[in-house]
Amino acid sequence: MIIIIDENYFAQPRCRLLGNKGETMSRRLEVRFPKVENAQLYKLRFLLPDNTTCYELDVTSGEAYVSGSLLVQVGKVLCQWIAVGIGEDEQYEVVAKSNVFEMFVDDSIDSDSESIPTYEQAADMFDRAVSTLEEVEKIVPQFSELSNKVVKNDKKLTELWVRHDADILNTQNSIVELGWRHDDEMEALTQKHDADIKNVSDKVESEISNVTDLINNAAMPIISTAYGDSISVTDSVEKPLCGLFVYGKTTQDGTPTPENPIELSSVSELISVSITDGADKAQSMLVMTPEGLRGVPVSSGGNYTDDSGQQWICDEVDFERNIYIKKVAIITFDGVSLKLAKNDSAIGSWLYTAQINLIKPQTASICTHFSHKSSWALGHGEYTSVMGTTNNVFFSGRGIASGDNATVSNANEMNEWLKTQNNNGTPVTVFFLLEKPIETPLTAEQIEAFKALHSYYPNTTVTNDSGAGMKISYTADTKTYIDNQFKVLFALISTM
Repeated sequence: MIIIIDENYFAQPRCRLLGNKGETMSRRLEVRFPKVENAQLYKLRFLLPDNTTCYELDVTSGEAYVSGSLLVQVGKVLCQWIAVGIGEDEQYEVVAKSNVFEMFVDDSIDSDSESIPTYEQAADMFDRAVSTLEEVEKIVPQFSELSNKVVKNDKKLTELWVRHDADILNTQNSIVELGWRHDDEMEALTQKHDADIKNVSDKVESEISNVTDLINNAAMPIISTAYGDSISVTDSVEKPLCGLFVYGKTTQDGTPTPENPIELSSVSELISVSITDGADKAQSMLVMTPEGLRGVPVSSGGNYTDDSGQQWICDEVDFERNIYIKKVAIITFDGVSLKLAKNDSAIGSWLYTAQINLIKPQTASICTHFSHKSSWALGHGEYTSVMGTTNNVFFSGRGIASGDNATVSNANEMNEWLKTQNNNGTPVTVFFLLEKPIETPLTAEQIEAFKALHSYYPNTTVTNDSGAGMKISYTADTKTYIDNQFKVLFALISTM
């Protein structure tokens, strides 16, 4: 996990899960921070869920491993980064510190299923086993050498018996002396042999213990994502959601004309998001936006694709970065504060334009009175609004006056027609794409409401009451996720 401290000492954790209760030195914590003048040490200070126990981790090197002492209590952990200097009297002095931010210790997942070590863990176990075998192979030649020495000593004894038959007493004395030496050497060799065997046995038992720990411990969490106007997943665990995106959409019930304008309908300003387990458990959250969530349909380059495959460039609420992003804006042509001017281009003398500097050139738009065709695709008798290369909104003047294919004769008549529409309560309105999206931070209440949401085991369904698109990031059950991946792989192989 990564915690970033910016130049203003504001802490931004990339993940708020410190670990699961009972883990020991299993999670690597990386802290990126600016150097602070007069600071020699950098630490993370933690206040455990009982609100009395404090703990500090030294992160001067930029990283540390989460100690088991931090993971003894389930709940919210308050954290703060501090830069520490050492004064002349060798006393620690706090030079700088960050805001207080929240992390979490989650409960352990009880399961009878056999956990699956990762590829890196299995490779590490194999390397250590090979290393142990190499050490055993080094000891085997020593055993062979010791055995040869014993054989040679026995041979010496036999030769002495044969050569010194004439002097039994002297030979016996020599045999006794050699026997003592033989016994002393054998005892020393036996003791070394036993010590070497115990050393190898201890290493093997240690490796077996490490392998057992890897098997018994849960695998690293797998974060998965899902998209849709309604989302259902079948491999989730009961943990806080890692992320939630809510996307906008703007639609019309039919094709508009100047005589028959059609209202533009967008996702409402107040969206109720519901999360259930598909049975009897449920949560909900209200997502509030300043102006609702709008979206313009596009053929490519959208930031969201709905269940039908249609792409949209749309406003969104991002609960990973905790911001509201506005990509679509509204302009209303009333003929007074915002007018149209005659366009004398070679495309057609019946075109009227207004230049809007904030819009993105050559992009799609939606209008209440004119159907969008495509850039410069303007034929006689069509009602079209398009974005040109100079940030212009184009309108066709044909068909606005009386009679078929009639054309307003000048810009004043066009603006008078705009006034009439505005006075009738149906102003000519265009939704267009901003050249540069506008980002606004979410409120603290919205962020806290999101933090309270969690997925269920094993099924999680996410819906909303406004037809908004969504994306969720959640913690997947490791075994179920891997089993599902194998099913997809087997299905793919079976089609080959």
